Amino acid sequence: MTDESALTCPQCQQGQLSDKGDGTLECAQCGARFVTPQRICPYCDTVNEVDAKTCSGCDKPLRRTCPRCGTSNWIGARQCASCDQRFDTIGLIAAREELRFVDRFTHRARGITDLKASEHAQSQQRMDQFWDEDRRRRATLAAQQAKQKQQEMRMMYVAIAFLVIVIIGIIVISLIAGRG
Repeated sequence: MTDESALTCPQCQQGQLSDKGDGTLECAQCGARFVTPQRICPYCDTVNEVDAKTCSGCDKPLRRTCPRCGTSNWIGARQCASCDQRFDTIGLIAAREELRFVDRFTHRARGITDLKASEHAQSQQRMDQFWDEDRRRRATLAAQQAKQKQQEMRMMYVAIAFLVIVIIGIIVISLIAGRG
């Protein structure tokens, strides 16, 4: 980012410019106001909104992402406002090499961690499905056992009733035979 306190007023050449927060700079000496450089497109000189990502005139990007830390910077910045990564060719090559050798393991570790978390979630989902299937199987089995018990009870009642009828028949036959 540009350090506004280091800029002098182009009109009076004496005052220090301060950021007013609305995308303008104001001279402390003469009160003149100027548009901040971050609002002026370096390709077509169109004045854009303060946080515009692309130019409203030519549609070219007004922001660049730092390859080291991911901070969004103005396209004309010479270095990252967050980590001071230089945006010249040597700085970009150094950042790429740094990512290639240093952060490579971090990216792989993050990828492995994400993969492991994904596999764990899938495994948990499969286990939940197996438990649901087991619960349904057990409920079906319990219902079948209850039905079988009912049928056994009916068969027992029918057998007892048949036995009672046979005993009564034997008693009746013996009483009739004993009288005659």
